Amino acid sequence: MARGKRNKPGKRPSVANATAPLPREVPAATATVGERPRRRAIITLVVAALVGVAALVAWQWQGQRAPTVASGAAAAPAAATLPVAQHVGRAACAECHAKEHDAWHGSDHDLAMQLPDEKSMLGNFANAKFSYAGTTSTFFKRDGRYFVNTDGADGKLADFEIKYAFGVRPLQQYLVEFPGGRMQALSIAWDSRPKEAGGQRWFHLYPGQNIKAGNWLHWTAGSQNWNFTCAECHSTNLRKNFDAKANVFKTTWSELNVSCEACHGPASNHVAWARKDGNWRAFDATRGLALALDERKGVTWTHVAETGNA
Repeated sequence: MARGKRNKPGKRPSVANATAPLPREVPAATATVGERPRRRAIITLVVAALVGVAALVAWQWQGQRAPTVASGAAAAPAAATLPVAQHVGRAACAECHAKEHDAWHGSDHDLAMQLPDEKSMLGNFANAKFSYAGTTSTFFKRDGRYFVNTDGADGKLADFEIKYAFGVRPLQQYLVEFPGGRMQALSIAWDSRPKEAGGQRWFHLYPGQNIKAGNWLHWTAGSQNWNFTCAECHSTNLRKNFDAKANVFKTTWSELNVSCEACHGPASNHVAWARKDGNWRAFDATRGLALALDERKGVTWTHVAETGNA
């Protein structure tokens, strides 16, 4: 039997001639020990990549929301730092807008709601009578105050004091104060048009319908409640303040009639800007106006010729 040639130390055995036994296979469980660090590293890299992408998206979103500031321009103050505008009353507006205030004075907005006096009360309160649905109402004055004797919520005649004149043309209504902070509008109104135009007379808002007490349209019922149905359009900064639990109104307003801030919004910041008070520069962008009312600026009408086609 031939002997294999012995290799010298330091030399690798020839694959063809090697007779030494091969190393034993490593068990599978032992082989995974080296793979665990690699898996952890891969998971860590994936998580880090996801966090980075989320941070990039959030940064870009914030950048889109933030207002662009021109180079060299001072950044506008944050809206949260600006004071909330408050109502200041038309006298403050008239300081700079005397012409507009004079034009408003005596207008329908000015006369939208008034306290009763010789000038504001247009109706005939010289014991004038008006009959409707079998009830005759009488309008009269007593001790300088204005009253109507008419049917109440129970259908019986009673005297009711007029608290406010409501509106001015082409008709004027009258408000009577009820418990629970309610103000009710009489359904008998005064036609303020000239006599030759059919005015200067008492008339009922529901002619021929014979509205009586208990009907939703009766002047003492909910449909004629000033707080809920009428008040917002006739006064400035009106708050109904209805307490549902107590079933009462605690209605308030800044000005009794329709004044400047009813349309332009609370003007305290605008007044500060105009007077250059305090941090007035913070209002430069809007001039402190709560409502710009410039949506029709530059708007023009365009005539389109009719073609006769339906």
